[in-house]
Amino acid sequence: MTVGLQYAGEFDIDEALLVSPTGGVMDLIKDVIIVELNIFEDMFKSSISGSIIIVDSNNVISKIPVVGQEYLTLKIRTPSLTLDRDIIDFTDNPFAIYKVGFRKEVTSGGQTYELKFVSQEAIKNSQRKISKSYNDRKANIGAIVFDLLAEDENSIRTSKKVFIEPTLGSRPYVIPNINPFHAITKLTNEAVSKVETFGNVNPSPHYMFFENKNGIHFRSLQNLYDEEPKDTFHVGDIGFDEKVVEGDPQSGKLMQNFKRILSYEIRTRKDLFLNSSSGMLGGRVISHDIYKKNYTVSEYNYLDDEDFNKHQRLKDSDDGDVFRVYNTDRFVSGDFSKSKTHLVPVSKTTTGFDAQYVTSDNLDGTFDPSNLEETYLQRQSRLMELGNGVSIQATINGRTNLTVGDTIFIIVPSIGDSEPENEFYTGRYLIVKLRHTFSVTQKQHIITLEVTRDNSPSDYPSDGNPYEDLNPTTRPTEV
Repeated sequence: MTVGLQYAGEFDIDEALLVSPTGGVMDLIKDVIIVELNIFEDMFKSSISGSIIIVDSNNVISKIPVVGQEYLTLKIRTPSLTLDRDIIDFTDNPFAIYKVGFRKEVTSGGQTYELKFVSQEAIKNSQRKISKSYNDRKANIGAIVFDLLAEDENSIRTSKKVFIEPTLGSRPYVIPNINPFHAITKLTNEAVSKVETFGNVNPSPHYMFFENKNGIHFRSLQNLYDEEPKDTFHVGDIGFDEKVVEGDPQSGKLMQNFKRILSYEIRTRKDLFLNSSSGMLGGRVISHDIYKKNYTVSEYNYLDDEDFNKHQRLKDSDDGDVFRVYNTDRFVSGDFSKSKTHLVPVSKTTTGFDAQYVTSDNLDGTFDPSNLEETYLQRQSRLMELGNGVSIQATINGRTNLTVGDTIFIIVPSIGDSEPENEFYTGRYLIVKLRHTFSVTQKQHIITLEVTRDNSPSDYPSDGNPYEDLNPTTRPTEV
C-alpha cells in the first residue's frame, strides 16, 4: 500500500463541492481554504456525521449564501489506495449540511466557517413517521429492514449500499407511527441470524444497525467477527517484522509508520455495580404466555460456561481461547441471574407457531413467534460487554481503507515484565468508533479509534479464593 506515498498520513481530496438548494455550486478546493475536515463513524449510531472548517477570503459565501440546507460531496483517498471500497466517496450520495457555525473574522478579508454535516438519511429519518403493518409471511425482520431503508416510498429510500444479514423466521409486525430508524433499532432486539457461521451452531441474536463509509449495515456481531482482521498495529516497535524493511528501506519505513500506534489509552471499564444492574453479568426473563395462560422463567448467567460460550466471540484465531473479563475465582462469583428482570409477552401453540395468528382454517399457525425469552438476555449482556469490557482508544496515521465494523489486531507491550507482549491487552479488536481528521493546512491525516473486545485473550492467574469457605458463623470476629 505504499506505492505513490511520500509519508504516512498523506491524503488527497479529489472533490469537495458545496451545492446550494437553488443550484449554486462552490468548489471548496478552489474557491475557499479548507482548514480541517472531520468525519465520524459510530457503530452505535445509524448515520455518519462530520464537520468542515473553511476560510473564505474572497467573499464567495456571500454569492452562495450558506444557510444549512446545502449538500456536501466528498471524495478522499490515501494516494496508494485505488479500490472503490478503500476510498471515502460521497459524490453520488452527498452529505447534508445541517448547521452553520458562528463565523469569525480571521483577517481583514477572511471569514472562518464551521459547517456541520450528516448523512441525508438522518435528515429523512427526522422528517418521517411510519405507520405500517407487515402481514406477509415473507416479511421477516431482514425484509422489513430493507423495505424501511430502500423500498418504502414513505421511508428512507436510500440509494446507498445496504448490507442486511438474513434473519430467521417470519412474523407480522406493526410500526406504530415512529421514525424509520427507531423502528429498525427496535427490530435489532428481535432479529436472529439465519447465517451459519464457522464453528458455531447457535444463531446469533446480536444485531447492530449502523452506517460506515461502505454503506448501511444490519448485521450481527458474529458476521462482523467472521471477517479477516484488516491489519496489525503496534504500540512502539514491539512485534514489527524486520522483513518489511528489506529491499526498499523507504517503503519499509512507511509501512511501519502506518502500523505504529502514535498514542493510546486503555479504557477498560469494569464497574461491577453497573455490570450487575444492567444485566451484563446475568438476568432473567419472565415470559407470560397469553395463549396458554402460564409463564416461564429463563435465566442467563455470564459466569456459566454454557451461557458464556453459546455464541461466537472475538477470537485472536480460529482455534484461539476466550476468557471472561472478570476473575471468577475472586470477588465476582455466585449467581447474577436475579440482578436484572425483564417481562416479555409471548403466545405459542404446542407446535411452536405464534398463537395470535392461528385460525380455524389454519390450526398450525402462519408465523413463527419471536424467541425473545431465549435471546434478549444474551443480546443485552453482549452489548454491555462491548461497552464495559476490554477497550482501547488509539491514534494512528490515517488511511481511507479503515472503517467502523472492521477488526484489527493490536500488540501492546508489557511494562516491567520478562514477556514482551501484554497478554491481557494484545489481541484482536472490533472498531466501534472512528474519527478521521484531515488537517489540510498541515497535510496530515490522523485517525482516532475506539476498539473493544467481548472477552479476555488470557485467563487470570488463580490460586483459589481465600474467602470461599468463610460464612457469618465461621468468620473471625477478633481484630
